[in-house]
Amino acid sequence: MSFKLQVKFFGLCAFVPNTKVNKSMRVFLIDARAPGVASSGVRHVSHLPAIKFNLADLVLGENQPFFFIQSNSENNLPKGQWVFNGDEIEIRVDGKPLPQNSLKVLNAEQEKNFYLIPSTSNIYPELGGLAVKDECFANEENLSTVGIAARLQLTSGTIGTNPAEYISTDEYYFSPSTNKYKQKIASCAMYEIDIDSNEVEIFSKRTNQGLTFSPKNGEKLELSISNIPPDGLEAVKMDDPENTIDFELAYLIAKKYPITPRIPVRSAVGPEYPKPLLCASIIYNPDPKA
Repeated sequence: MSFKLQVKFFGLCAFVPNTKVNKSMRVFLIDARAPGVASSGVRHVSHLPAIKFNLADLVLGENQPFFFIQSNSENNLPKGQWVFNGDEIEIRVDGKPLPQNSLKVLNAEQEKNFYLIPSTSNIYPELGGLAVKDECFANEENLSTVGIAARLQLTSGTIGTNPAEYISTDEYYFSPSTNKYKQKIASCAMYEIDIDSNEVEIFSKRTNQGLTFSPKNGEKLELSISNIPPDGLEAVKMDDPENTIDFELAYLIAKKYPITPRIPVRSAVGPEYPKPLLCASIIYNPDPKA
């Protein structure tokens, strides 16, 4: 049996492409579990780094990490949630990692343009963009010691966005900015790959444990990796709803933290979709270690 694996990334995720085009990409979930105070004096809301999945797709096994079971009034299908804690995550098929050097990054000429995710090269053009800290690539047993809640390397398949949802109707500029650059923002990146097997495993090298999945419908397995406030917590935020103050946290892994952290601000008055705009991800400069 073969099926399509689809992983959606939400929230405080930093994407670092390899300097070699279409080779690979690192995804860092920034550790914002106790984030502190923004430059405006507003306290950031804690973020929960986790992978969510439909329980029906889970293949029960012995060597599984602890996970939560969630059910709410909006969805009568229970979901599972595995919370990350400095984990190096790997996608495995039949006990082996995915093939190397064949990741396709979709661009503006294609339907699922990955670059609707804000890029530091556009946010800080006068600096030539921003690079991540060298420590982000270190072989640490627990990545939370270097400010990362989870790390994943994408080596094959495609990475883009979803043109049908999670893209703002309005354009955003980045304030305070020295240029007039603005763009629509995708608050979700989408990774897809065809799996030529019955199952796929999401494995943590830190704990030597993983979760194995097989789509109940036999056609598509949908997972989401998110780094957003726990359900309901974002409603208590006291900051300006037109500004996404938590975007400042995306710079926590920058090699040189910007003197003036720029955040996306809507450039037009009108309905926002999704509402509120989820903590946006960010694209850092390419790195040969990615």
